[in-house]
Amino acid sequence: MNFREVDGENLIQITAPISGGSSGGPVVNQKGEVIGVASASFRERQNLNFAVPSSYLAILLANSKNVTPLVVGPPSPTAKEASSIPSYVLEPTSHSWTKYSEQDASKSVFYFDKNLIHLMDGGRLVVWEQTRDNKDKSLKSESLIEIDCSKQMSQWLRFFPYRDGVRMSASDDLPSGGTWKFYPPKTVGGALISKVCAIYY
Repeated sequence: MNFREVDGENLIQITAPISGGSSGGPVVNQKGEVIGVASASFRERQNLNFAVPSSYLAILLANSKNVTPLVVGPPSPTAKEASSIPSYVLEPTSHSWTKYSEQDASKSVFYFDKNLIHLMDGGRLVVWEQTRDNKDKSLKSESLIEIDCSKQMSQWLRFFPYRDGVRMSASDDLPSGGTWKFYPPKTVGGALISKVCAIYY
């Protein structure tokens, strides 16, 4: 990613291709943060692609009135959908854990229950995830996560922290605020989405 001046404007030059009709779409970094808006592609010049920096959006929003915020991701499950999750998924008596990722920064190993993937209305999936310490393999948490394969997004439905090997009550403080979040493939969240969706679909 480089900054270049084009017709007096500072733009981000990107290596990702921009297909016709993609102008106005978000350009994200490896953390899933919006860094710009896809804006131009010069095919006659070695397929150069550009995005308007997100800092320009802040200026526009500051001077705009009656801006309607976009809803990111699919809606949270309705009461009817949530009640359609069977009890054996909400409170399983056993798990079959499979490792799917490891992260040095948090000193954690991540597992998911590949035998307990539940299909929700609307095609979304629900799966249990477990986090362990990568040295002594002690439990850190267990989570019930909802996944939208088509959007590469997920959200936490339930989160149970562990303390000294004991499972605590469900926490109201859900990771990512319990809202839908996009996870790029090379992140831990993205790895879970890829593994679960590959098994089910």
